[in-house]
Amino acid sequence: MLKAQLMKTRIKAPFSGTVGLRQVSEGAYVTPGQRIATLTRTQPVKIEFSIPERFAQSVRKGSRIQFTVEGNSKTLEATVYAVEPRIDPLTRALTVRALYPNKNNEMNPGSFARVSFSLNHMDNALTVPAQAIVPELGGNKVFLYRSGKVQSVQVSVGIRTSDAVQIIEGIAEGDTVITTGILQIRDGMPVTIDQLTTTKP
Repeated sequence: MLKAQLMKTRIKAPFSGTVGLRQVSEGAYVTPGQRIATLTRTQPVKIEFSIPERFAQSVRKGSRIQFTVEGNSKTLEATVYAVEPRIDPLTRALTVRALYPNKNNEMNPGSFARVSFSLNHMDNALTVPAQAIVPELGGNKVFLYRSGKVQSVQVSVGIRTSDAVQIIEGIAEGDTVITTGILQIRDGMPVTIDQLTTTKP
């Protein structure tokens, strides 16, 4: 009987984790439902984020994502373990969850994370700096350096990033694209190259 009574004084955690600040003092009486302390699972941690519906087919279970958190300059990597099967009708976004081992406690549960992941991978894609693209009515163009003069060329563009644009048609590998002084040049104008930068596809 005494042993049974003593067992009632023992509180067993339902999972492994880290105990937070206690809410009662030693020797105090507690009642059912009263919070004594918080228990937080720190290994692994779940990361929940949303992506626009147009990218819904680009992420699936097993996909790898990269993320950063405040106070840690390292880029960490997690694995997607669940994807919501329906698009949110209000936000037109898809909810995704990923799992990070957090073996070295690089992040605290509840932290704000900035997530990034690769939508598509293209080998040997031809790209130019974003500032080289000149939008115009009906399409886009770039200025090339050919035989000491400026030549404008119509181009078809594909995927865009913050600093580069994929070129599908219009120029070829090895062409010299002018990226500065765009507003001051025109077709046939003689120019000189101050700095030539070579980029790989």
